[in-house]
Amino acid sequence: MNLVTRVADGQTLLRPKAIGPREILPFNVILQGDCITEMGRLPDNSVDMIFADPPYNLQLGGDLFRPEGGRVDAVNDEWDKFESLTTYDNFTRDWLEQARRVLKDDGTIWVIGSYHNIYRVGSLLQDADFWILNDIVWRKTNPMPNFRGTRFTNAHETLIWCAKDEKARYTFNYRAMKALNDDLQMRSDWLLPICSGGERVKGDDGLKAHPTQKPEALLYRILLACTKPGDVVLDPFFGTGTTGAVARRLGRRWIGIERETAYVKVAQERIASTLPLDESAMQTVTDKREQPRVAFGVLVENGLVPAGTTLTDAKRRWPRQSAPTARSRAKRTRARSTRSALRSRALRHATAGPSGTSIRPAACSRSTPSANGTSRRSPEGLRAVRRAVTRTGMGRPLKIVLAGFVALAVAADAPAQQPTDEQRMQTALARLQPERPGVVDAYVVVAALDADPVFNREAREAGRVLARRFDAAGRTIVLAHDEGDDKADAEASPPELARALDSVAAKMNRDEDVLVLYTTSHGSPHAGLNFRDPQRGEAVIAPQQLAAMLDHSGAKNRLVVLQACFSGQFVPVLAGPRTVVATAASAMKSSFGCSAGNDWTFFGYALINEAMRQPDTFVRQFRRAFVKILGWEKQADFVPSNPQLSVGSDTAGWLAALDAREPKSASAPVGRPPSEIAQ
Repeated sequence: MNLVTRVADGQTLLRPKAIGPREILPFNVILQGDCITEMGRLPDNSVDMIFADPPYNLQLGGDLFRPEGGRVDAVNDEWDKFESLTTYDNFTRDWLEQARRVLKDDGTIWVIGSYHNIYRVGSLLQDADFWILNDIVWRKTNPMPNFRGTRFTNAHETLIWCAKDEKARYTFNYRAMKALNDDLQMRSDWLLPICSGGERVKGDDGLKAHPTQKPEALLYRILLACTKPGDVVLDPFFGTGTTGAVARRLGRRWIGIERETAYVKVAQERIASTLPLDESAMQTVTDKREQPRVAFGVLVENGLVPAGTTLTDAKRRWPRQSAPTARSRAKRTRARSTRSALRSRALRHATAGPSGTSIRPAACSRSTPSANGTSRRSPEGLRAVRRAVTRTGMGRPLKIVLAGFVALAVAADAPAQQPTDEQRMQTALARLQPERPGVVDAYVVVAALDADPVFNREAREAGRVLARRFDAAGRTIVLAHDEGDDKADAEASPPELARALDSVAAKMNRDEDVLVLYTTSHGSPHAGLNFRDPQRGEAVIAPQQLAAMLDHSGAKNRLVVLQACFSGQFVPVLAGPRTVVATAASAMKSSFGCSAGNDWTFFGYALINEAMRQPDTFVRQFRRAFVKILGWEKQADFVPSNPQLSVGSDTAGWLAALDAREPKSASAPVGRPPSEIAQ
């Protein structure tokens, strides 16, 4: 009997092996059985992407032992053993044939392997008429060493990415990959760690459940690169379900095929406990080629861009004049005739206006005041003109022309252009005060890395609270969007965050003073902090990238507070003897309160808006916030976020210095508690 395991509701359905092809494609299920047989029952052209991690055919001879005598837990399972290379090739040829049949014409396939099998698989992919788009080298940051010392350490695996044929219109989210790579083109060598620690799935015996489990970060990047939310992803060698877990988290539908009962059980439990991300983290950046286009001539012909208008780029460079089209030229000729007739008629029918002024539209002068003290081309004067014209019955065309005059007059009286982002950033950095000799100064950087209003409201007020708490007035910079009169210093982005950290560190005594960083945003598991801005694009700041920013600044003493889901993944990377790291959640848990209408998140309100307004040490303030958050989550029946705190062994001195200068009186919270608490 073969099994179909439905992970969504936990039901396991039995069916006889003799049942024929499926008429309806199953979604979010594990099909237990042989991959060739199960793929053979799927409909043609039915899946958008295939990720295949086939047996390596390692052909290991005997056991491997570490230098101290411990046995290496290598791949020696029966599913990885084949009688000969010919048998392996025949197996590969058969499953590739079925993979090609079920793959949509615009779909792609990824195959991963080591030097033992990837070259044979690559040759057979080409024999099956797949078109190779890229080979990706996954460089492992922590590879298994070569214990015998007879070869180089095998520190990478190779992925082959293929389309169905050379002319296939496959999906590639180029801009999303560029944003993920600090706005640089994503290269074909990916530096990622192997699966270890809490991510490694364990069996009932406490040992690793699968010898070649792939890291979720690898699948996250692959699915983000070439699928869209709702796409169907097939993994014919499902193992412990990494593909299914990441697909569910990213809002993709998935199908897994696995013949080993033990792996099916582990995968089912793993995926059932995986929480999908919020919708903002699932969206990819739309490529400009996919956006609707309008011919420029249409804008001119419909009067949206008058012929002769001077156009510039966003920075007012490269001026160009729009040329009239034949159709717009004809419209202009008719308009001139209409305006001439109306102007003559207006001169013949001059009418007394307000306060006895004579209304002659053709002779209006901005500098000539009317009898009631208003300029005839001021908004007030022109509105009087429009009323007089209406009384004379001069018709709709002239009213439209006069309305245009009013708009021009209002635009002429508009305030001067606002400072650019670069000017605001330069001004903010120039205002930073130098450090005070002999005083442990705190320099505070606050950044809202997401455009959602809640994060920007939180960041702006957090800047004020932290400046007061750490005696950092004049030494604080806030990167966030403005909202009405509530202004930040500049807007945030990964490059601007790095620039701010470098700039404040340049003002510090790097060996004595403390760099305080607070960020608030969404987060992604096994990825990092999400940056999202409609104007600037999207990116992810990985733990290693944030660590590199902090290291580059040169600041030795650091207090890093991160408000984001899954922010606990930063703790092991950022922790150090002179560093304190506080996060809103553990590495695999969501934090709460990020609804767009909120003023604060759970973590921000509990720690910044309440605890840090009360006189106490920072560690006690964090503990107080932890208890408050736990109570809110229990009240709302949420899975606990489990905020994290790491205090370095050499931080007591500067922590005590900052705690000693905190305000002696409490201040009142500002803004509303998160709506989820009120509910």
